[in-house]
Amino acid sequence: MTATPPRLLLALAVGSLSRLFLVSRSIGVEVEDRTHDAPARTPLPSLRATSGTSNHTCLRSIHVSLRPSAGDISDANVDKCEGYLIRDDIILTTRACSRRRFLFHFVTAEGRAKQADATPHSELNHAAHQSMDDSIGFLSAHVPHHYQFLSQPVRRARAFLSSVGSNATSEVECDETTGKPLIHHIEVGGQRVHLGHLRSVLPGDVLWDQDLKTAVEFSNRSDKLRWYARPTTRSNETETMKRFFEKYSGPYGSINIVEARKTFELKSAAIAEAEDPKGHRRNCYKYYFDYWHEKPFSGMTYFDWLDYSDQGR
Repeated sequence: MTATPPRLLLALAVGSLSRLFLVSRSIGVEVEDRTHDAPARTPLPSLRATSGTSNHTCLRSIHVSLRPSAGDISDANVDKCEGYLIRDDIILTTRACSRRRFLFHFVTAEGRAKQADATPHSELNHAAHQSMDDSIGFLSAHVPHHYQFLSQPVRRARAFLSSVGSNATSEVECDETTGKPLIHHIEVGGQRVHLGHLRSVLPGDVLWDQDLKTAVEFSNRSDKLRWYARPTTRSNETETMKRFFEKYSGPYGSINIVEARKTFELKSAAIAEAEDPKGHRRNCYKYYFDYWHEKPFSGMTYFDWLDYSDQGR
């Protein structure tokens, strides 16, 4: 057997090390901090400025006209049914209308109106009956979830309920101070039914008049859809990211998008790319630095800030 020349052995060794180095770099590459290289965002009109242009602008996407589903013959003598979307999946209506199945137009985040189903909300209707209210009822709207992160579906609050009632002649109006939709009462049989007692009936993320001044506001680009949320804090979003760090940290020796980064912001930016509800958009992660260092803190989750707020877009 012919011996391999020493120089050839050395060249082979160097080549092997080079290939190993290149592979390791491609797996553990550090994300470059290009905070200021991201392309400029397209400025959009202020939501609050828009809401002040018309007394009815804020009400566009919360009032729904309900059309009986094909084959629904229950309570056929009930008057025309309408309702208010207080959350994406909850329609506030009368007790009589809450017993039927309907179709209605739901505005998507893209600004398109799609036909959706609404069926009796048995849980809330039972709870309302237990609270001695036989005037008000609820429908369950069968619509898609909103995603704050790819793995974090939520329901969006669409209006605010008055906990104390008022002498307002309209059931609902745009609040004078904030421009946000406030439902004062529901009229049933010519009588005003106030809503304060529903606080013990409705889910905790439904918004009330006490939230008007502090709730953050969102809108799609066509301004045909608005929604609201109680503000989050920087510390809450820090904890959210830490939970994502655990989720995306694989076993030893695996490709690890978290451990490959050094700082909290870079780790979070990597998570933002993986958890983008709109699908791994290029340069999306770069905006995270602006979001995280914004003062005062926006009170929003990252992708809502990025895609649906005045600040992020």
